[in-house]
Amino acid sequence: MKIIGSYNHSQMIQNTSIYLHLLKIIQSNLASFLIVLSLMVISAAIQSTAVFSFIPLVDILLNQDSADQSGVTRFFGDIFIKYNLPVSVFSFGILFLVVTFLKSIFLLFEAYVRNKLMFNIIKNLTMDQFSSFLNASWGFYSDKDFGLISNTMTKETEKVTIGFESIAALIAGALTIIFYLGVLFFFSVQLTLTIIGLVAMILLPISLFSNKFVYQQRLKHTSASNILQSNILNSLNAIKLIIGYNKRKETAKLIVPSIQIVADTSLKFTLIRYFFTLINEPLVIILALVTILLGQSYLNIPVAELITFLFIVNRSAGLASTLIANNNGFVSAIPSFEQIYALRDESSQSRESDNPKIINEFKELISIQGLDFSYASKKTISNVSIKIHKGEMTSIVGPSGSGKSTLIDILMGYYQAQPNSIFIDGNPFETINLNSWRDLIGYIPQQPFLFNASIKDNILWANPSLTEENIISACKLAHVHNFVLEMKEGYETIVGERGMKLSGGQAQRICLARAIASNPEILILDEATSSLDSNSEALIQESIENLKGNITIISVAHRLSTIINSNHIYYLKEGLLIEDGTFSELMSKNGEFYKVAKLQGM
Repeated sequence: MKIIGSYNHSQMIQNTSIYLHLLKIIQSNLASFLIVLSLMVISAAIQSTAVFSFIPLVDILLNQDSADQSGVTRFFGDIFIKYNLPVSVFSFGILFLVVTFLKSIFLLFEAYVRNKLMFNIIKNLTMDQFSSFLNASWGFYSDKDFGLISNTMTKETEKVTIGFESIAALIAGALTIIFYLGVLFFFSVQLTLTIIGLVAMILLPISLFSNKFVYQQRLKHTSASNILQSNILNSLNAIKLIIGYNKRKETAKLIVPSIQIVADTSLKFTLIRYFFTLINEPLVIILALVTILLGQSYLNIPVAELITFLFIVNRSAGLASTLIANNNGFVSAIPSFEQIYALRDESSQSRESDNPKIINEFKELISIQGLDFSYASKKTISNVSIKIHKGEMTSIVGPSGSGKSTLIDILMGYYQAQPNSIFIDGNPFETINLNSWRDLIGYIPQQPFLFNASIKDNILWANPSLTEENIISACKLAHVHNFVLEMKEGYETIVGERGMKLSGGQAQRICLARAIASNPEILILDEATSSLDSNSEALIQESIENLKGNITIISVAHRLSTIINSNHIYYLKEGLLIEDGTFSELMSKNGEFYKVAKLQGM
């Protein structure tokens, strides 16, 4: 009991949070919401009153004497006579068509305004999510599945869209039913109350039960389908093992139960929906017969009004069923709401500290003093001290897992080091505004990343104020310009997702051009040439050599051939600083660096 109570309390808190978020959305779009609500009210009023134009047409078609005709028919007839219009089937037919047409036009307009507001909300929600994710610190992403984030912004947002559609339809339907009830009471208070009683006692409970039952069966079918999908995926992931053991038939048998469950749940779902449809049909017929019997035998309601009455009852019953379905649609979207806001709130809380110290230039020295750093309870850097002087090329080398990239991540502000261990021109790193610091840096990772856009736009991304001359100049320095000119579209060439339409060397050189174009004071290369062919590596090394002396270069490398001309080299191993010096100094020591250099053929 305690567990159930705890769960319900938790659910209540979550739902309350969702409603608070919805309230905030309404408050931020209050004017638009009031306009849409007003249009919904007018739309409901028009739909309910438009049925009156149907009554004269039915009266005339039934050839009833004027004494037996509805008061509505006589009302419209008097208006027609007043303006010298013929009282005929044709006239009343035209009236009905005009009213119906005008009603449809207004309903279309109301639907347009309503959906425009709804999709603006969804658009803003998506942008709010994306901005929140982009503004989060690296710590937020370090333990996240990027697929989860992407799924939240796409599929879960789509479900929320359905939820918003359900809410809008719920309000519109409820308003229409209210106005329909007003029309029914106008025709006959006694008959309306009787019908409401019958619906409340018979149709509504059945409809509520059937929708809930069908919804539950749908969830069971979906769950079974997901399990089957997971089993199939697991089998395919193990296909190498399955073939190796020659267990294809045995593996196929393993998913038979899952397939059977999917088939069974699908059959139940279909039959249950059909069963409740069959039940509803005779109940609706009985309700119509009761309406006719009471209306004609006891209340003497004109036939035309009685037909219209039945039409409205039928429409109202359909709307009521739709309301229940829309409510289920909204309820189904609540988990998506929860996931979106939970992830967004987490990312919002994972913001980098907005330190006050703004730095606009790198003047002299980056000093790392006795740096210790642990990640996931494992020490990756221990008591490392490094000095990086302005205008020099400083290289950090060592085997995989030595802490090289971690050190760069710390310098980029992705991870937070202990206080008073890193100083930028004498300023403690923890006091510096990270955005101002990163504005001074051009960063090139090991794996080149390009957006699915043109070469020009990829370079402009780093600095939107660049002129065409600036772009070309940067591309020449990075040995990009010549191969770009050979392309049909030149700088307008679309590179594809992650630059897939280019070779690895071409993509990395564009990344270098982008970094150069951002006019950095510090260029960081995190094993930027390790996965390239020798020709591409040579071109990038030539570009780096041309940059030496103009900007400060920090190069992380595994291949020692790329850092021969460095002003200073630091050799790390297992998080410890083993040796440091120039290339010739380190070679003369015959230490760890020397051994690695010899193994690499140097």
